[in-house]
Amino acid sequence: MEPSACEDLKAFERRLTEVVSSYRPPTNRWRIILSALSVCTAISAWYWLKDPRTTVVPLTESLWIHPIFTVATVTLIILFIFGIQKLVVAPQIITSRTRSIMKVFFLLALLMTIVFSMSAANSDDGHDHDGPHDHHDHAIAADPVHQRIVRAASAPQDGKEPGKEAPKACCG
Repeated sequence: MEPSACEDLKAFERRLTEVVSSYRPPTNRWRIILSALSVCTAISAWYWLKDPRTTVVPLTESLWIHPIFTVATVTLIILFIFGIQKLVVAPQIITSRTRSIMKVFFLLALLMTIVFSMSAANSDDGHDHDGPHDHHDHAIAADPVHQRIVRAASAPQDGKEPGKEAPKACCG
């Protein structure tokens, strides 16, 4: 890979790390709040269910008798309605979505490399190519991104199978 491509990948990795790290303090805070509220709800639910008056009195009066359970349960429901589960797992969501997008990008880059290397091999076969698509093929071949992809695909693999190169081999 070209050094500028490695620099781009390193910059992208640093920025992604920065974004995920910025989510860490709020995520930890929401995890603590959610855990404390869940424990409070579970313990107060145990006392609510063990109370002999719960089966005798109406539900509204039973909830009035156990205000900790009522407040904790209502708060927990409100937090889930407003999406606390997304706040708790925000870094994982970001990294998983980035990983899936990068897989598609690298597969597309690999496909482009294969197609362009095949078209380059076909253009070197000695035949006269004066078709309507020749100008387009030369424009693509002149594209700097295409040139980087072709160089990366034609780089020696150190005896490995084609396409099985380690992702950070050039940027180590």
